[in-house]
Amino acid sequence: MSLPFVSFLCPTFGRPPEEIQLLNEKVFWFSQQDYPKHLLELVIVTDAPGQMLVCNVRGVRIIHHPVKIATLGDKRNVLIGHAKGDVLLVDDDDDISLPGRAAQAADKLSDADWYDPGCRWFQPGKFDSLVMDDKNCTHHACAYRKLPSIVYPSITKEEDQWISSWARSESHKRNLRGKFERLDDPKKLQYIYRWGVSRNHLSGKSNMQADWDNRPARPGTFEIVPVMYRNYVQEIKNHS
Repeated sequence: MSLPFVSFLCPTFGRPPEEIQLLNEKVFWFSQQDYPKHLLELVIVTDAPGQMLVCNVRGVRIIHHPVKIATLGDKRNVLIGHAKGDVLLVDDDDDISLPGRAAQAADKLSDADWYDPGCRWFQPGKFDSLVMDDKNCTHHACAYRKLPSIVYPSITKEEDQWISSWARSESHKRNLRGKFERLDDPKKLQYIYRWGVSRNHLSGKSNMQADWDNRPARPGTFEIVPVMYRNYVQEIKNHS
């Protein structure tokens, strides 16, 4: 059986220059994926006015959207529209996809349309240790087939929870094949949801849409280069 093409989908806005390290990390961990490089892409969509991002890492595609996108749900749909892959992985710009994520998703979706591991890593603060998290929405750790029916609602708050609920409900209505499992082996968890590593964590805002509408961006051209600032792979190996 041939392996599917896998697309990592990263929405971003105005991170450089103060927080360009988040994008540097994003590209580094993408480059570490244990999966054939010719079957991988990282799609970054930015709609920050006057801001140009460049990156020379294989598989990284940066889409400069010409106008500000109305909501985060709409931005995720733009990402899906640009994706070349049959397998889609949400990969927000302040989180980490570990090296086994693409391979795990391809394996789990060999006989399914969506996959939810039921658990992920969570980093509560910038310098905090990782903890296993199965209580919050695991949307970011999920994998999806690129299906015409996967469309996020045009909202900035809880669009992730909506699509996770949709996957479960529509599985019965549209004969989608879903796969849910509660991973309890920490070494199998492939996504780190991080809190407090950036100044602008959208879900921490009281009015997410207002923050989305008014977030500033510094004009200029900024290069993204792969850098590892923290060795998460080693931390997880040492996890007990």
